[in-house]
Amino acid sequence: MLFLRHSKRMFDNEGLDYTYTDLDLLPEEEQNAQLSQIRKFNPEESFPVVIIDNIAIVGYQEERIKQELGIL
Repeated sequence: MLFLRHSKRMFDNEGLDYTYTDLDLLPEEEQNAQLSQIRKFNPEESFPVVIIDNIAIVGYQEERIKQELGIL
């Protein structure tokens, strides 16, 4: 949960629009559908996973995220 908070704070501080999903709060059927999509990018199902232009970044990697967004 700590990495998720760091990621969201970074997006907010940079003034970036983003969406996120708390999988734990979804109904089981919807959760399974979301996990199926996530596995395409992140087969290990590590969290958080940030997806930028079909590139998955697992965990809090501020420099890599900024690099992929072109703001570094």
